[in-house]
Amino acid sequence: MVGLPVLVTLTAMAPLVVTDIADRTVESRVRESLEVQSTLFELAAVVSQVESASRGHLLTGSQASLGEYRDGRLEESRLLEELSSLVRDDADQQARVDRLVAAVDARLVLLDRYLDLRQPAPAAPPQIPAEVSAEGAELRERLGSELEELERVEVAQLDEWTSREAATDRRRLVLAGSGALAGLAAAVVASTLFSSGVARRVRRLEALANPGDGDDGENDDLARNGRHGDELSQLEQAFADANRAIAERDAALRHETERLEAVIEAQLAMTSGPMEQDEVLESVVGPSLELTGADGAVALLLAGEEVVWRHGAGAAAAHLGRRWPARAGVASWCAATGQLLQSPDVSEDDRVDRAAAEEVGARSIVAAPLTVEGRSVGALLAYSARPAAFGAGAVRTVRAFGAMLSGALGRAQAFEARADAIIALGTEVRERRAAEQAAADARDAAEQANQAKSEFLSRMSHELRTPLNAVLGFGQLLDLEDLDEDQRAYVGHVIKAGYHLLDLINEVLDISRIESGRMSLSLEPVRVGDVVTEAIDLVRPLASTRGITLPPPHDPLCRRYVRADRQRLKQVLLNLLANAVKYNHPGGRVAIACAPVDEGRFRVAVTDSGPGISSHLLERLWVPFERLGAELTEIEGTGLGLALSKRLVDVMGGSLSVSSAVGQGSTFWVDLDELDSPSEEVDEPPLVVGTRTAPAGDHVVLYVEDNLPNLRLVERILARRPGVTLLSAMQGNVGLELAAEHHPDLVLLDLNLPDRPGAEVLAALRSDPRTADVPVVVVSADATPGQLDRLLRAGASDYLTKPFDVHRFLDLVDDLLDGPRRSAGLS
Repeated sequence: MVGLPVLVTLTAMAPLVVTDIADRTVESRVRESLEVQSTLFELAAVVSQVESASRGHLLTGSQASLGEYRDGRLEESRLLEELSSLVRDDADQQARVDRLVAAVDARLVLLDRYLDLRQPAPAAPPQIPAEVSAEGAELRERLGSELEELERVEVAQLDEWTSREAATDRRRLVLAGSGALAGLAAAVVASTLFSSGVARRVRRLEALANPGDGDDGENDDLARNGRHGDELSQLEQAFADANRAIAERDAALRHETERLEAVIEAQLAMTSGPMEQDEVLESVVGPSLELTGADGAVALLLAGEEVVWRHGAGAAAAHLGRRWPARAGVASWCAATGQLLQSPDVSEDDRVDRAAAEEVGARSIVAAPLTVEGRSVGALLAYSARPAAFGAGAVRTVRAFGAMLSGALGRAQAFEARADAIIALGTEVRERRAAEQAAADARDAAEQANQAKSEFLSRMSHELRTPLNAVLGFGQLLDLEDLDEDQRAYVGHVIKAGYHLLDLINEVLDISRIESGRMSLSLEPVRVGDVVTEAIDLVRPLASTRGITLPPPHDPLCRRYVRADRQRLKQVLLNLLANAVKYNHPGGRVAIACAPVDEGRFRVAVTDSGPGISSHLLERLWVPFERLGAELTEIEGTGLGLALSKRLVDVMGGSLSVSSAVGQGSTFWVDLDELDSPSEEVDEPPLVVGTRTAPAGDHVVLYVEDNLPNLRLVERILARRPGVTLLSAMQGNVGLELAAEHHPDLVLLDLNLPDRPGAEVLAALRSDPRTADVPVVVVSADATPGQLDRLLRAGASDYLTKPFDVHRFLDLVDDLLDGPRRSAGLS
């Protein structure tokens, strides 16, 4: 009947076996859940890398960023396949992974569209269309949601399986106790049935438990009976063996639970956010020391030909920062083989640097290799001062922590690299923005300076032209009087000097307009011969006074056309011809030649027989006010002609050059784009000024001007028109009152008035029905083109620039007084 308690005991142990199997299943699921979480973390990091690399390439055009983008895409595909295989047994998680794959694919398609904006590469970062940016934000949010949902489910499952593991442990203990109680109860029943035999066996057991109380031979016999044939002794031995096995298993399970909890805690710490390398090492080395029972644990990292103790716990903490040769030792062996190293006694192991082991007091070690992206970076080492100190559990712990540390180091290095790249990109963006802001500030400052310059030139134009108007105007009136020879010569000098000053003002203003980009040109086909002939006709009187031969161009090539502004080309050629005459020898010669040159260009060259110019002085020809010593001679000039001519030719898309030899003369030439002959040529009639007869009838002209000499000048000019009555006003408001009261036939309007700007007066005249149809001629010293265009658009009939030509002034007045308003009887 002894078999009864044995049967009960074995029956009670059956649930323990089942519980152990369930415990292994739970442990496997916990491990799989941790692998899924680790894969999700890596996938989130790679998704961030892919997006950062695509934006880095979009902003900078860097090929390195493009390479990171392509590598990240391959890594994303690998991680998605790995994730799908891990959750293949969970239909819900598999469905979530499928949605995640779709979101990643859609995101990659959009990132490819980002990269297409760089093809071909623009000089500046392209702008992402608003709809594409909105789509990117939506996909990014969708991708994040899918990752968060997968992570949330895995965390919940991890918690569930961890709870199941704890419940299994409790159930195992309950079943073990229950089995023991069941066996005890069966033993009691058996002992009741066989009381006599049980009593005898109990006495023998007591004798066996208390040696010396009985005969030694009897005790030996009892011991032999207990070991071999005594049923109670065998049952006792079975109970002892079972309890010992349960205790050992329970201890192993507790140790494994502690190991798993430490692994989970370290894994959660490393997946909770970005970690630096030192933080990663600290989260692993300490727990590995506790779970292996080692005296010291340390991370050995390879640095060139040395091994550095980066982080240590226990006895190893005293050796942090130490460097050992890498040519032999644990780290180099693990790096070379990629395998775990276990040495029960390092004194007999050639794989270990014995000198280093002796210095730190290591007798037995276990070390796991550390690899990052397939590259060996060191080893995780646990050592003990006792030989053979590490069992299978310690080996599994070091192996697990080594694998986890390898992945964490890779992520930490990738994060630090991305952080450095982001910082570098941020620095580059900030520097670029700072440079753009500096450029914008410089541009604003330049525009303000240019505006101030334009305003200054406008003001100076008015200030200079206003008195010059009186000088030239009264000079021309005096020239119309009956004067003796000396008086007419004096007046001629005054007029000549006035026009010279006017030319100087015009040239300074022209240079300023070109430099500010406000010079407006009318580029059209221009026949070279016509412009050359007009320029020669204007210069021939000056050439005659000096005996300079200036033949007209008879070359048929001069009949060709160039792309130019006719008036400005004439101004340039006139300046070159005038210089060729002024700086020539008396009785010298000036010639003009036309010829096509390479690449569709046409050349007009002016050659003189003058003294020539030294080669080292040629570049100074184009400097404003630079006359190369001619200011010490009697030759008139300002030093602005060549500077203005070069700028005009540049604006017309051509080039102005010179060659000269001392004692042989100089040649200046203009190269412009040659054009085909226009299909139709329109001959403009010559302009004839100052020949119109006075308008018939009585007319009223209102002149609004605050400068008294200019008022007196216009009075004297209009005195030649007996039928014209002049009204004058020195303030804008007074001029408006006179215009409304007398309804003049013509209003002459100055812009700079003491009470209100002339532009406002013009607007008031146009808005008043009583004066809306009165012609208004602006008379001002401000000759800037922008001002002229604005006033003509505002309703001015014409624009006269001070100082004005008396003949043109009279012709304009006659035209307007005989205009359609008077002929229609609108007085």
